[in-house]
Amino acid sequence: MAELIGKDPEAGKTYMIWAVPPSEAGSEYLPDDVIASVIKTAATVELKVSDITFEGATVFAIRKGCDVYYTGILDKPNYSPERVIEDLAYGGGTKQYSDYNGPLEGKVLDFLPKVIPGTTYVLWAIPYKEEKGYKTEELVAVEIPVPALTYDGTATININSVVTTVSSVSATITPGTDCYKFYYSYMKEQTLANYGTDKEVISYLIKNGDSSKEVENFERASLEPGTKGFFIAVALNEKGQLGSLVKVQADSKEISYNSSISVDVSIEAGTVSTTLTLTPTGNPEKFRYVHMKLSDFKSYPYWGNEEMVKQALIMNDNVTEIVAAELKNHQLVIEDIAFNSEYVLFMIAVDTDGNPSSTITKKEYTSAKPTYVRKDRDPDLWNASVPEVTIDKIEKDKFYTVSYTVKPKAACKVFYVFAGPADYLTGMYDEQIRYVMKNGVKQTTTYSGSVYGTLPTNINVTWMDEEGRFYEVSKTVVEAPAQ
Repeated sequence: MAELIGKDPEAGKTYMIWAVPPSEAGSEYLPDDVIASVIKTAATVELKVSDITFEGATVFAIRKGCDVYYTGILDKPNYSPERVIEDLAYGGGTKQYSDYNGPLEGKVLDFLPKVIPGTTYVLWAIPYKEEKGYKTEELVAVEIPVPALTYDGTATININSVVTTVSSVSATITPGTDCYKFYYSYMKEQTLANYGTDKEVISYLIKNGDSSKEVENFERASLEPGTKGFFIAVALNEKGQLGSLVKVQADSKEISYNSSISVDVSIEAGTVSTTLTLTPTGNPEKFRYVHMKLSDFKSYPYWGNEEMVKQALIMNDNVTEIVAAELKNHQLVIEDIAFNSEYVLFMIAVDTDGNPSSTITKKEYTSAKPTYVRKDRDPDLWNASVPEVTIDKIEKDKFYTVSYTVKPKAACKVFYVFAGPADYLTGMYDEQIRYVMKNGVKQTTTYSGSVYGTLPTNINVTWMDEEGRFYEVSKTVVEAPAQ
């Protein structure tokens, strides 16, 4: 074939090969004289690599006769064609729908979030096909040898402005002389002791640390009180030459309770929000709190154990922290609570050094019970304020996509929209209101949404007026259109 076309055939192209017998003198060629055959060369993906540096490379993946293909990337020691083919049978590889021209790093071709200098990668590709059973000869691959960093540089890095609390340490990491890029992390003292040399620590940083080219304000949170450790960093220049390892000790503080600070709380509970008025003693800088339904407190993650809550507040572990100076009139408003429900609040005060108060404040309360407007009992009021629901479009593939618009009326202060099958809403009218508020979308102006699934389905809307009254759910039933 190469002789016929004068060059090597291109992958994924279709060629027409034709021939006619010699004609006798004076006779004309007829269509039936032509014999022809279609030859389609196997599809493939062309892989190319350029601009390889210690930071990565530019890679190209170009489709040849295929619309869709799989790619993947592995360290060279972990790559083999047989392994790739086996992994494909179990859902391996990343499906691609277009050519690629871009960096090796960046979660594009196969979720490679970080290039490690000194690593040789193998980038592979294979055309997608409907029928299963890939073969190794269909696989294309290219090696990408990323150069290693060297240890003969003089680039510097500065770690300063270290701040420590009982549960966290933070510092500012600033590029120094000849610094093009730097790696950094925080390492506990006992972990650092497992590394015999600075080179071993630097190797850890390159593989597992964060990296930056700009000033970084770095914090390591959720530490145990009294944790001993170090901020560690190393800089490199534009040639990939590493400077010296920098270590700065930063130990989290031991817990030191401050008995001179505290906070008391008074609660004004509404139907959809709660106003907490704080009365601090001793000028605390911050407050931390846990606010949740009493029923939730009795289950995961606290199981009704107040000591577990206290430790979470002390450690600032998945709790809410607020700055005292940012509160207006010492008041904190918590929005989107459930009406007529039991709640519990735990709060501590925190001083400027991060020390917690020696006492914890606990309050229990029940949110207000709303006034309900029922469709049958108060039809004039209900009809005057019910938001308008418009079904804009119904599209069908395997299931239906229903696009809709909800437009509130003047008396409506806020509304909640939940779209789903009719059997999702059960119980009494107040339970249905609560369900739509909890699982729906909260809106104050015209809202456009869509729902995907089977039909019939309901567009459920509940709302609250300016006087704080709650309205029985409006249900717009969407039936399947006639075929």
